[in-house]
This record gives sequence, structure tokens and C-alpha cells, in this order.
Amino acid sequence: MPKKSKKVASRPAKLSWDTQALQIMNDILRRGRVSRACLFVLSSNGDLVLQAGSCKGLDFTSIGALAAAAEGVKRQLSALLSSKTESINFGDEKSGFWMRNINSWFVVGVRLPTKTKGLDNFYKHLKKKRPEEHSKHSRQNTAEALDGLSGEAVEAAFNKD
Repeated sequence: MPKKSKKVASRPAKLSWDTQALQIMNDILRRGRVSRACLFVLSSNGDLVLQAGSCKGLDFTSIGALAAAAEGVKRQLSALLSSKTESINFGDEKSGFWMRNINSWFVVGVRLPTKTKGLDNFYKHLKKKRPEEHSKHSRQNTAEALDGLSGEAVEAAFNKD
């Protein structure tokens, strides 16, 4: 009697870390129901790693350099004030933005709430991969961004009307 062949159920292809991250990010944006919302991740070098939403036209290298500077300020203020904060918030959820350092990643949300279950899942996903595994660029990008941010350049930018 001939043996019957067994059909093996095909497994769905395992999604890459990037694809999983983008799915989580898009789900956060969809659940936020905010038009023009943006969520992106920068490496500690200021390189763009992931982006979702309305992020067109942003200078991610400069944002990364400024995020690193803001993180330094946050640490100093936390030490001086004997307090601890997870994120740096500017403005309100509807029109402002926030930055959070997760495992040497800079997560930036624009027009998004700072605390949601989706973001908690996203942070867990980010912690699965070390930033240096993902970044293919040197620290040169951050140095280039900071190069144009001399004291005079910053003052001129703020005094521009």
C-alpha cells in the first residue's frame, strides 16, 4: 500500500526587524488618528533608522544632533533637581513633539501622545536590537551637523524674524 504524502503547512515568512518596527510604528499612527503625525527613530550618531507618518522635508541629522544635546541637558537637570523623567516634551500632544532615549536610540514623536500601549510595545521591539548593529554610518554625520551649529549660527537662527 503506497504511503500518503503529508502536506506540510507553509509557515509565514519571518518579518525582518525593520519591517516589524515599521508595522508597529504605522499601527501607533493609525490608532493616534492625528493627521500630520510623525514618528521616527535616530541612531545615537544622528542617522535616520526608521520613519513613519508625515516626516518629509525634515533634516534628521540636525535633529539627531539636537536630540543628543537635549538628552545631555535632561540628564544634567535630572541630577540637579533629583528627579527622573523618561521623555523630553515640547508643547502639547496636538501640536508639540517629544524625544525619548531608548537603548541609545532617539525616538521622536510629533503630534503624538507620549504614553500609549503601542509605544510601550515599540520600545520593547527597539530593545531587541543594539543600535550599533543597525547603523552603517560613522559619527561623521553628527559632527557635520554640529559643525554648523556654532554659537553665532544658533544666535542668528533665534534672532531671525
